[in-house]
Amino acid sequence: MLIAATLGGLGLGSYAAWEERELRVEAPVPEALAREAMAREVAVAEALGFEPAEQTELDLPSTFGQLGAFPVTVEAGECVAAVGGYWGWQRVSSFAIATRCDTQRDSRLSEQSRIHGAALHVQWCSDVATTLQVCAQSGAPDRRWDEHEAGPRPMALQILRAPEARVRGRENRGFALR
Repeated sequence: MLIAATLGGLGLGSYAAWEERELRVEAPVPEALAREAMAREVAVAEALGFEPAEQTELDLPSTFGQLGAFPVTVEAGECVAAVGGYWGWQRVSSFAIATRCDTQRDSRLSEQSRIHGAALHVQWCSDVATTLQVCAQSGAPDRRWDEHEAGPRPMALQILRAPEARVRGRENRGFALR
């Protein structure tokens, strides 16, 4: 009987601890924190020789796995860096420079995945003049589906540019897939 009571007490204690863990609510990412992290990544790109160009804000799709897209024209012999920052209840599961925004990895040229922070940074150098896409894929929120669903899902995006000769072979951000 003593053994059963002890095991029962341990079981109830473990269950209570598990339930408490499940009830913890994660806070949304503050906009100021995301913008600070983004500024640090812009500074990394500038230290590599990139110069700021276009800047915009996007609203990412609410459906998990869908992609938000921003077109970027690249000249022959030019490199681009895409730096993003997101805030609120949303999560981003993938950030890439690609030939087109879709769920197929074969279109991605440089990708950041397994994202654990609020700042995003990928780079790509092109040998030919082309139009590429900066793609951000919505990920499932860690908690608080209602807040995520209601939105908004903002993301700031900064495009930086540099001649290929200036940055080729230096430190890179993103996993180059080609």
